[in-house]
Amino acid sequence: MSYYKYQKYKMKYLSLREKILQSGGTLLNTPVKIYNEFSNKNLDTAFDNQNPLLFVENTLNNQNQIFTLEKNNDNYKIKHNNRCVKTNGVSNGDRYTLDDCNSNNEQLFNINKIGVTYMIQNVNNPNMCMDSNYGEYAHNWTCDINNQNQHFKITHNFKNNDDNAWHIIPALQNLILAYINSNNLEDYYNSMFDDYTAIGIANILGNRYYGRIETFSFLFCPLIYNALHLGGVSVPLSWTIFDGTEEDKTLFQNYSLRLSIIPGWIRYATYILTEYDFNAGKINNIFDETIFNEMVIVKQRLEL
Repeated sequence: MSYYKYQKYKMKYLSLREKILQSGGTLLNTPVKIYNEFSNKNLDTAFDNQNPLLFVENTLNNQNQIFTLEKNNDNYKIKHNNRCVKTNGVSNGDRYTLDDCNSNNEQLFNINKIGVTYMIQNVNNPNMCMDSNYGEYAHNWTCDINNQNQHFKITHNFKNNDDNAWHIIPALQNLILAYINSNNLEDYYNSMFDDYTAIGIANILGNRYYGRIETFSFLFCPLIYNALHLGGVSVPLSWTIFDGTEEDKTLFQNYSLRLSIIPGWIRYATYILTEYDFNAGKINNIFDETIFNEMVIVKQRLEL
């Protein structure tokens, strides 16, 4: 990407970012978790669709804690396995359950962004909001912006992270950073040190910090997460931090922004982290032709 194109995309990015964040951005129709920081617990179906939804400790890839948000005109449905979260009444203490999806207001919610968290408002009675009841179960309670039980973080379920949660499988770090806006192998190799391409950014930063960090994961994981965050994807902010000098941090932030505005990269990276079926024998942990071929396959799947 030329400097002129970079400036063009940067201006487009800056003008659209707020719209992306306000519309729900890439949180729509992808696997997400609904997390209450005050209780340090996630919304959970508790294995039983008839019981009230609970708040329980976060566990990696727990299918009972995975939901999708579906836009419905100006409101949202919160879905789990093609069933919908519903309120059972319009009063304080009425609990939330799952039910077959329908058009009733009891299954519709306003999801309002308050700083870095969200409040989930009941359309059936706008005075009522989802409340974690101090980490016990989901129920209605009178909306109160100062009530920490009503503030939630809605984050992607990164199924291709390993047991350290923040750590992306190394081969997938390379697949994410191998992205270029071409399906031509010669263009791929010519982009290796182009600092307006994902693969170029990875190689330039990799060379800069070679021997200075214990593992490239300490560089590439926060780089990927920070670029996703800048592009409107909801990730834990603690995952976006790169330790270093002030010069290092400025450089890191600049390259994160460049990465975030490469056309198609946000969608591509989010898909790999949340939906891609990883086969350990399919790709290598190096930028080679094998990883290029897999990059092309993923792009074609996403029509990028």
